[in-house]
Amino acid sequence: MKPKSLKAQMVIANVFYTLLIIIVAVAYFYTTISRVAQQDREQYSYNNTQSIAITFENQIRNFNEMSHFIIVNRSIQEFLITDLAINTAEYNGIYQQALSTLTFIPFGSSAYFSIGVFTLDGRSITTGNISVPLSSDERMRADQLGGGWFWSTEKGQLSMCRLLRYPQALNRSLGYVKINISADTFRKLFAFPSQTAVSNYVLLSNTGEILLENLSDPMKPLLETLDYNTMKARNKKASSVTIGKSQYQLLPWELYDEKTILISLTPNINSLTLTVTRRVAIFAALAILTMSVFQLFFYNRFIFRPLRKLSRLMEDIENENYRVQFNIRKKDEIATLANRFNEMAHRLHYLYGQVYQANLKRKDAEIRMLQAEINPHFLYNTLNTVYWMINLQKNDQAGTMIQSLSTLFRLSLYPDTDGMVPLSVEIDHVEQYLKIQKMRLADSFSYSLDVQADAETLMSVKLVLQPLVENAILHGIGDRPSGEVMVSIYTEDRYLYCQVYDDGIGADPGKIRALLDAPEDGLCGMALRNVNERIQLKYSDPACGLICQQPADGGTVFTVKQKITYRPKEEPPHDMHPSDC
Repeated sequence: MKPKSLKAQMVIANVFYTLLIIIVAVAYFYTTISRVAQQDREQYSYNNTQSIAITFENQIRNFNEMSHFIIVNRSIQEFLITDLAINTAEYNGIYQQALSTLTFIPFGSSAYFSIGVFTLDGRSITTGNISVPLSSDERMRADQLGGGWFWSTEKGQLSMCRLLRYPQALNRSLGYVKINISADTFRKLFAFPSQTAVSNYVLLSNTGEILLENLSDPMKPLLETLDYNTMKARNKKASSVTIGKSQYQLLPWELYDEKTILISLTPNINSLTLTVTRRVAIFAALAILTMSVFQLFFYNRFIFRPLRKLSRLMEDIENENYRVQFNIRKKDEIATLANRFNEMAHRLHYLYGQVYQANLKRKDAEIRMLQAEINPHFLYNTLNTVYWMINLQKNDQAGTMIQSLSTLFRLSLYPDTDGMVPLSVEIDHVEQYLKIQKMRLADSFSYSLDVQADAETLMSVKLVLQPLVENAILHGIGDRPSGEVMVSIYTEDRYLYCQVYDDGIGADPGKIRALLDAPEDGLCGMALRNVNERIQLKYSDPACGLICQQPADGGTVFTVKQKITYRPKEEPPHDMHPSDC
């Protein structure tokens, strides 16, 4: 039997689940849509009214904070209580100071356009483009309330007024404050951003005054029927009202000051239109949602999960783990892809082994060639130095140099394990090399070894320190009469660091980096490049390798960064003495 393709499986599943969704959705819509639509409408009206009410409450709080600031401000207090004659220099100074304070009051808001402060004897200071005086009725109401604020709509201007009293003596009056509010700005607060239907609002004071409204002309008669106490008793409870031939949902909302009620009027949609609209919308939403859920499950089970597994296996391939296999039991396109992947991984594993061994052999040949080139020159120079020491009757120094030379070559013959030797062998090797060079060059440089790692238990790539030390002596210090070479070895996190510092002329890290990255070109930089490539080939870790840095105080630091590798337990500790040679 010919297996179904992945495309056929997806088509069959989509058709089946779509039919099932339609049948279930139609039955559900038929029985429950009306109840759901009504609940949604009420919740929608409630949320919008609540949001607008909070916005108005914030504005009222802001105006209250402005009036409190005016009460406690000393400049304005001094203006209110001064008995100096008007137009005198001292009075004008007090007036200008109070006016400046009032002008730059720290509670800015676009909802007010002017503020007036009035004294008990009729003097005043005002800010803004339009000056609105305090009427006698407003003075009387302020006196009656004894410091409490109230709404005013005299002359068609919406304002907040209050009596100012001494903070330290509340029975003593200072004057009055009147904050004139921009009705147009306040009306803009009625336009809530998330509204999907036209809503109308009325702002009603505790005295029964209509402070603000945005009702259309056919709805104006409703204003005559609004009563503050009735609205307060029905606070946050929706009800239906009929205006003309239209029905509205009325929701009163008392603000925190208990002096203002926000009333929202949301038109009810025709029941048949609402039912059909809601039915289609919810049907489409549920159908798509359910279909998406089933499709997601299907795609995840048969497509996405295998692809995620393939992605993880590809990451293993990138990390050079070529032994991974993609096992799958199906016989579709995913299975074909899995088989191709397995063949690729097997082939890469084979090729990687071939290339890895070839690179190891090539690097081994390069290091042997490097040693073959260095050893004769180094041996000749060292023996020549020994010869002249003997002629100069420096037999003890000659013996020490011969002893160091024999130890050095013995250490060079130490058998490696896959290119690795104990760290102690690498340290002894470079120490003998430094001793010989120091004697040969007549103490023209000093050196130090700082080992902060367990040299007996750790392993290192063979012959990584000697080329760096040689480079520091010959190219760093060079022909200078004196210099210093410092070798530091330590571990940090999961890496082993071997640093060689010289205080010579300094190397350009950029040129060294380019030399390490450039294709091989004869013997130029071969020793440094050989060290870097052998470490990277060994660990396959981009963080490992040779790093060149130039300290701020001069000189050069070469750092060999390797992964920490422990010595095999069966291998005996390194213990090599000159007498072994």
